Amino acid sequence: MTQVSKINFLKNKYNVIKLDDEVIGKLVDEKKELGFKVVEKKIIKDNKLGVLVFKLVTNLKRDKTKILISDIVLNLILKNDPSKNKINTEWMLTLFINLIKESNYIESNRFISEDLPLAKDYLEVFEQNKRKKKFKTYCRKSFLLRDIKDYSNLNQYKSLSQLYDAIDPFVVRDASTMFNLLEKYVQLGEAEIPLKSRDYTIYIPKTLEANYMFRDFTSWCTARKDNTNFKGYVETKQGNGDKSNIYIVINNKFFKTDELENDYLYQIHFESKQTQNRVQSNSDFYDDVLLKNKVVRDYFKFELSRLAKDTIKKDDNTYISYLIKYGWGELLFDLIEDDVSVIKFLNKKITKVKGINKFKKLKQLVICGCELNELDEKVGDLNSLEFISLSNNKLKTLPNNIGNLNNLKMMNIIGNPIKKIPDSIKYLDKTNGGSLISLMVLKKDVGEVNYNKIKKLLPTIELN
Repeated sequence: MTQVSKINFLKNKYNVIKLDDEVIGKLVDEKKELGFKVVEKKIIKDNKLGVLVFKLVTNLKRDKTKILISDIVLNLILKNDPSKNKINTEWMLTLFINLIKESNYIESNRFISEDLPLAKDYLEVFEQNKRKKKFKTYCRKSFLLRDIKDYSNLNQYKSLSQLYDAIDPFVVRDASTMFNLLEKYVQLGEAEIPLKSRDYTIYIPKTLEANYMFRDFTSWCTARKDNTNFKGYVETKQGNGDKSNIYIVINNKFFKTDELENDYLYQIHFESKQTQNRVQSNSDFYDDVLLKNKVVRDYFKFELSRLAKDTIKKDDNTYISYLIKYGWGELLFDLIEDDVSVIKFLNKKITKVKGINKFKKLKQLVICGCELNELDEKVGDLNSLEFISLSNNKLKTLPNNIGNLNNLKMMNIIGNPIKKIPDSIKYLDKTNGGSLISLMVLKKDVGEVNYNKIKKLLPTIELN
C-alpha cells in the first residue's frame, strides 16, 4: 500500500473530515435525521489551531457511537510518525480515538497538543530495538507490560506510558553530570533548588532550557525544546497572581546509577493537577515519596499551605484538595481567618483539629463525614459557640472541657464510636448554667452505659 492510499484508507476508517463549518453542518444534519444526538467537544483551542471532535450517539434501539475527527488531527499524527510508509499512524489514531470513547477529553487534548513529539521519539527507539533479545528480556521484567504477548508488536501497546517503559532501557543517558547542570541553571537565575537533603533534591526550573536536561530520562512533554507546553504550565497563575511552579522531585540515587527506577523523578504541577513519575505511569507520589521521607513531606506541607492561604475562599481550591488528599486537612484551620462565625467541612479527610481556640467569634462548627478522630481540647474556650455537629466521624471521646460551652444550644455526635463521656458534659444542662436544648446521639453508637450516663447528666436535654 502506497503512502497516499494508506492515508486515504485511514481517512475513511477513522471518519476524518475537513474542519469546515459547511461540511460539518451538512454532516451533522444528516446524522440527526438518522436519530443521532450530537455532542460537540473542543479538544484543542489556541490562537493558531482549533480541532473539533464530534461524538454522535444514536437514539435507536441499538446504540452506537460514531466519532468524527478533524483532518488537522490526522495531519499532526502523520507529521509525528517517523516511519517512511506511515505504518505507525493507525496505532496513534487508535490511542487518540480510545481516549475520546472513554470521554477522557483532557488526556486526548494532551495527546495531540503535547505528546505526539514524544511518541515520535519513542517509535524511533522502538523500531531500532524491538527485535533485540535484550528488548524482550527487559520487557518481561516490567509490570506495566504484563499483558503484552508480543513485545515487538506495536499494536499491543495501549498507551504511550507502556511504550516508554519498553524502550526505557535503550535510551542513551548519563546522569552523572546532572547535579552540576542543576546548579549551573541556579547560578544563571533560571532555576531554584529550595531543598537539598541527604536523600532528595527539589528543583524548580524557570525556563525551558533549565528543564530540557530531563528529556533523556523522562517522558514529560515539558522537557522538550520543540514543545511550548512548559511556558503554558508556568504561566498558569497561583492564587497570589505569581507564576506557578513545576516542582521536580529527585531521589538522589538518580545522580549515582544508570539503573533508574520510575519513582526516582517526579514532576509536580498543582495548578493542572498533574503528579507524574518519570514515565507517567500509574503511581502515587504520596506512597512513593511523601510517606517515606519527612523532609520532603514537610516541604510540601508548607508549600501547599502557603498556596492555599491565598485561595482559601474559593470553592474549587486545588491546593486545599491536595492538602486533604495527603492527609493534612488539619492545616486548613491555620488558613481560616480568626474572626469567622461559621466553619463547615463536609466529607473531607480531616482527622484532627488543633488550634481551634483562636476562633473567638465562632458560632457554628460543622465537621461531618471527615474521619475526625481527635477534637481539640481547647474547643471549650469558644464561648460564642452555639451549634456543633460532628456526625459520622471516628471520635472515641469528647474533650474534657466540653462543659465550658455555656452558650451551646445544639450538638450532634451521631455516627461516632464514642467510648467515654466526660463528666463535665453535665455543665451543658440548664440546671448547671448551660444552654443546651438538643443533643443528637444514638445508643448504638455510644453504648447503653454511656447513653444512660448522658441522660443522667443532662436531665433537661432532648435526646434525638
